Amino acid sequence: MDRVDFFVSRFRGKVLNIGCFGSESYDLMLKSGYKNLYGLDLILEDSRRRIIKGDALEMRFKEKFDVIIAGELIEHFSLWDAKRLLENCFNALREKGELIITTPNKRAWSNRLFHRFDNANPSEYSGHLHVFEIKELLHLVEESGFAIKECFCLPYAREASPNHSNFVYFARHVIHHALPKGLQEQIVVLAEKDPGKKVAGKKLKGAS
Repeated sequence: MDRVDFFVSRFRGKVLNIGCFGSESYDLMLKSGYKNLYGLDLILEDSRRRIIKGDALEMRFKEKFDVIIAGELIEHFSLWDAKRLLENCFNALREKGELIITTPNKRAWSNRLFHRFDNANPSEYSGHLHVFEIKELLHLVEESGFAIKECFCLPYAREASPNHSNFVYFARHVIHHALPKGLQEQIVVLAEKDPGKKVAGKKLKGAS
């Protein structure tokens, strides 16, 4: 199963995908035919693709979502803004709503060899400001009011990082299965809004 298949497998009710600019993943999810999938993006609005223009750090929605997907997004924020993002996701979800995060693993073999994740700075959008280790990310998600349901790792595929030849992705898949989880590339976290928890810290501007 790749990450898009995993996203689609969790679809229920109203689904929000945050950060759609240049996203092959979002277009692949749209091809599933799910009618209650929406995108939120800072750069563009596209009614044909059901993308709303807006800032994830200032989310204001009248309706709540059942699932929020933040794929390859949280690493583009400072740690403080990552906390704001998670609080906003918490507030935008219905009770028992699910949050799915994917992000580079700071301890991944490819990052330790080439520092690709720490130094990534593409010209068209902000670079990686805070890359997480697995334990750090899980702690932050739980601190933000979520209960962890699943955490696993995937190798990077073209739809998540479309910058290489097919051989590179084939090699990454082969290497992935020979490595312990701590050295695998892409962290995937599935968490549930825990109605028994309260978000740590003060109420942040923009949270609904």
